Amino acid sequence: MRKTLMRLAGFLGVTAILLSVPGVAIWGDWVDLGGILTSGPSVTSRAANSLEVFVRGANGALWQKSWDGLAWGEWKDLGGILTSDPDCTSWGLTRIDCFARGPDGALWHKAWDGETWEAWVNLDGSLTSGPTAASPSEGHIDVFARGVNNALWQRSGILIGEEFSAGAVSWSAWEDLGGLLTSDPDCVSRSVNTMDCFARGPDGALWQNAWNGASWSGWLRLGGIPTSGPTVASWGENQLDVFVRGPGNTLWQSSWNGTAWSNWVDVGGILASDPDCVSWSVNRIDCFVNGPNSELWHKAWF
Repeated sequence: MRKTLMRLAGFLGVTAILLSVPGVAIWGDWVDLGGILTSGPSVTSRAANSLEVFVRGANGALWQKSWDGLAWGEWKDLGGILTSDPDCTSWGLTRIDCFARGPDGALWHKAWDGETWEAWVNLDGSLTSGPTAASPSEGHIDVFARGVNNALWQRSGILIGEEFSAGAVSWSAWEDLGGLLTSDPDCVSRSVNTMDCFARGPDGALWQNAWNGASWSGWLRLGGIPTSGPTVASWGENQLDVFVRGPGNTLWQSSWNGTAWSNWVDVGGILASDPDCVSWSVNRIDCFVNGPNSELWHKAWF
């Protein structure tokens, strides 16, 4: 059974005290990666030890920072006019898709084909939150957002042929999945043809709606006291780790092992946004937040 033993003594200028036990996973320290953020971050991984982080910058555009396994690259301006946190996902070694709410309230999409970024494309809709995207199978991507009725809405994209390009994706119509969301949603696929979506509900607790490949479970209350939208990562089949900003504006974590949810654990930090986390291998999670100085902060679980 996975266990995490830690106590973070602070966010800025204070060293974390980590109880390191052989065979027991621990959290590393928070690290400031700079930048000027006006949104929460989004992170995705194309391969082991590879990370791509995206944020809205001071000019309202999408900015990217990459980790190649050895060092962080410089920030890159990818353009656009974002009115929400961005969300980006990789569904292949040479494919990244980014989504955000645009100035017209619709869903906007920008894709990388392994060499170049394509122009922003309007995918319609009326969003009242930032979007979230996940890929449940090869050549398939699902995008979710809160609609004007505060329910979760879904739109699916299917790759046409074998070549990635904006025009090679066939998009379904928007579908209402119900619920009453009071935050941005976040979704992840923990195995082929599954999807788990999370959001803060009208009672301030965390709620979940799961797709088993045939039908949605309906919204289930998981409790907690999130003060932000959630983020969810999966480092193994039937393994889920959900993170939120909780009381004290620190990062809180709850894990599901395929049978039951763990108690909430305070991971520390000082969050000024929704967090975003990703796993690029078994027993590895990387979390990113907009910190109190409006810069990007990173913390890793080993």
